[in-house]
Amino acid sequence: MRKRLLIGIAVLALFCAGLGSGMVVQHRYQVGVAAAAAQPFLDFARGFSAEGGESGPAPPLEHWRYPGAIDHGSGRGSSLAINGKIVTPAPEYLVLATADDYEKVAAHYGTKLGFIAAGDFGISGMTNKTSTESGFQLALADGKDPGPGSEARPVRVLCLRQTCASYSAVAFITRADNEAHTHVILLYDPKVVSLASVP
Repeated sequence: MRKRLLIGIAVLALFCAGLGSGMVVQHRYQVGVAAAAAQPFLDFARGFSAEGGESGPAPPLEHWRYPGAIDHGSGRGSSLAINGKIVTPAPEYLVLATADDYEKVAAHYGTKLGFIAAGDFGISGMTNKTSTESGFQLALADGKDPGPGSEARPVRVLCLRQTCASYSAVAFITRADNEAHTHVILLYDPKVVSLASVP
């Protein structure tokens, strides 16, 4: 009788271990299936929103700092974490000034943000829209008053924007006549591109 009881307990233990292992394997498989099923929708949504294809991981904020610039401020907003995993990273910003001329700073950030014709940024009212593998790009320059017989304003302004799968960055570059510095305000929003899985 005792032998039958021990055999029954052993069989029950094996059954429970097999059932538990199956549940763990099935859960991991199901998470993978859900992620694979959601991928075509995510790709479609990224294409529709002009985020483009994979752009690699979001670079750190220091990547966007202008070399040798005076730091007038930097900071970050709040992030969202679930179960210890960051789901929404904190947006960040930089406020900089440099003695370098407007065209040089514009070309620097144009190159960083993936624009090809960086030298054309100084053209007043220039608009350049492209949708590439690295995302959506927009460049707007403002240097003239509107209307007929418009004259140059005493300040040049350039806004460069890039939105891709792993980050969004906007650089505002300004320089007034007779001013000693070019000013840069950079808004940076890294993103999490993988699905957050809850155990």
